[in-house]
Amino acid sequence: MYSIIIQKIKDILKNVKSVKSIYAFPLNGNPKTFPAVIFYPASVDNVYSDNGSNHKNYKFKIFITVDTAGTTVENAYSVILPNVVDQVIQAFDTNWSHQIDNHRAWLVIDSGIWGLSQEEKSLKAFAELSLTYQVANDV
Repeated sequence: MYSIIIQKIKDILKNVKSVKSIYAFPLNGNPKTFPAVIFYPASVDNVYSDNGSNHKNYKFKIFITVDTAGTTVENAYSVILPNVVDQVIQAFDTNWSHQIDNHRAWLVIDSGIWGLSQEEKSLKAFAELSLTYQVANDV
């Protein structure tokens, strides 16, 4: 199921026009183009409420990063990054409910920490999001 969900997340992110690169794995270094989205699995939980609402929660960490080179930290952090974050959230909100591998699925996206990171050549502004991909156990 993970590989199917990862592909679906990539497909959703490919429709976000401001995102220039997508990585479905943790990076050892910096993305080549910005704004970049890096995402990877965080955990999976089984949820058993009753026979009609059993599902698995596949949780992912999403990091959106923008480079401050060529702009100011203020502009990157208060204009560019918020616009990309809004567009990513909107893309997942638009696709919040669908079928995946003949199972009903729905998405919940939440915001995490925002910050700045000093990298080799410039500061990077980043935002963390948490995505929960809920997949019904029944078909």
